[in-house]
Amino acid sequence: MRRLCPSSHACGSTSASSAPAPCLPEEGLAGFEMDDVAFKRQLLRQSRTSVLMMTNGKLGTQAPFAIARADEIGHYILEADAPAEMELRLRRTGATVLRAAPPA
Repeated sequence: MRRLCPSSHACGSTSASSAPAPCLPEEGLAGFEMDDVAFKRQLLRQSRTSVLMMTNGKLGTQAPFAIARADEIGHYILEADAPAEMELRLRRTGATVLRAAPPA
């Protein structure tokens, strides 16, 4: 069993800082620095809408501290070449998933 965090909910993160914010759709979003995680949790609590932009390097990775469940994020923006399976898994959370335009 994979344990990502000491929190009572699944692991998670938003993209409010430059710190890594990994994502596993089944387990949520997570961060590495507790101060950053606390800040991002507060942002989500006070937001009506949440948007998370993620690079491919963050998809499917793990971090120790939970920020939010994946279904607590309303919109995801992925890289143009993000894996189709990851997009499908994020869509299953009920979120809108968009892809960035490919680099010119």
